[in-house]
Amino acid sequence: MRSGTDRIEEHERTDSGRSQSRTADRKSLAVLFSLLLQEMRDNASAEEAHGFFQAIGMRLAQSCPLPDVERIDRLAGAMNEVWRALDWGHVILEPDDDGIGIVHFDAPVKMAEDDGGLWPSALTSILEGVYDGWFRGLGSGPKLQTTLKSRTADRIEFHHGR
Repeated sequence: MRSGTDRIEEHERTDSGRSQSRTADRKSLAVLFSLLLQEMRDNASAEEAHGFFQAIGMRLAQSCPLPDVERIDRLAGAMNEVWRALDWGHVILEPDDDGIGIVHFDAPVKMAEDDGGLWPSALTSILEGVYDGWFRGLGSGPKLQTTLKSRTADRIEFHHGR
């Protein structure tokens, strides 16, 4: 009797000449992420979901650390390099008396297969985590935080500060 792994190995050897190391395409990833969003909606509170997606954003910030720069325009430029690579829009940073205004434009607010419309909220939490993670990585103190100020179809505004 053949084991399950034997059958898998045979399938891999005889799978119509397909490449054995394929990459998932955008549609399949969108389907899986849509299912993840639905599970979060069904099994987690809004606060728990926000924390989860914010943590993903912080992880993204850690995986794409920013250089130590002294000018705000260079900081925004470094952030925009990441957003360009991900095709996630661009950011403008606006210093104020209490911190830094963060205006993110052209984020991917729609996602294929997101029939429940759950992606915009998850995206906002992810972006909040990324910006908070980046500022913390640059030395922001524990009393400062990144918070959502507003969200429209073409821009998401945050503030990092008090």
